[in-house]
Amino acid sequence: MKAAGNASQIVSSGFEKASSSAKKAKRDIEGVNDGLKKTKSTADKVASAMSKIFAVSVIADAAKHISGASDAYVNANTRLGLINKDDSGNIINPNLQNQVYASAQRSRANYGTTANAVANIGMNAASAFKDQNELIGFVEAINKQFVISGASAASAEGAMVQLTQAIGAGALRGEELNSILDAAPSIARNIEKYMGWAEGSIKSYAEQGLVSAEVVKNAQLSMMDDINEKFDSMPMTWAQVWTNAMNSMQRASAPLLMAVNWIANNMDI
Repeated sequence: MKAAGNASQIVSSGFEKASSSAKKAKRDIEGVNDGLKKTKSTADKVASAMSKIFAVSVIADAAKHISGASDAYVNANTRLGLINKDDSGNIINPNLQNQVYASAQRSRANYGTTANAVANIGMNAASAFKDQNELIGFVEAINKQFVISGASAASAEGAMVQLTQAIGAGALRGEELNSILDAAPSIARNIEKYMGWAEGSIKSYAEQGLVSAEVVKNAQLSMMDDINEKFDSMPMTWAQVWTNAMNSMQRASAPLLMAVNWIANNMDI
């Protein structure tokens, strides 16, 4: 009986401890629930604040892209306009922008880069070309060879700048030639073939100033059939699809881009 009584006390004590633990667990769970409610409330507030910050960021980012696109588009077209007037200020070719855009799309090139190349050469080396059509055809030939060589957009843009500078200076040599050899070696090979020089010898002739703007132009235009054949065999990449799409979007958004530029030039600051 004594042993049973002791056992009973132990069991009773165990029940009391279990009950106490259960009550503590309940209080802990209630505390967790309260914490979760507070956490949810805090999370909701943070999410709300973050969504507002994100919205402002998106708007700011969109504004930055729109203003940048506006500047690029207007500047490119303004530069084209500089080579599209005669001495009396009359428009020479009302379709110049359309022709440059069509050329950029055919060669999977950025419109702004293409327009600037046409404008730069037109301003600095117009005498090397018989008309605007020949000038646009030359730039298109260069753009297509960038595609054939697999040059990145950045590399092609840099090489185009170097080439237009060389054409403007009257001859291709030095760093300009090295940039072309890196981005599109076929341009140099075409010059060697046209001039009857040995392959890989163009640098020695360039040092003598023999790679003139006219030589560069005639070499590319004379190889246009070969350039087009190789270009047409090249599959379009996603980057090129994106470039063509951006050209189309930029053209479709021309009124908006022009309006944004007008605002920038008519603000009272």
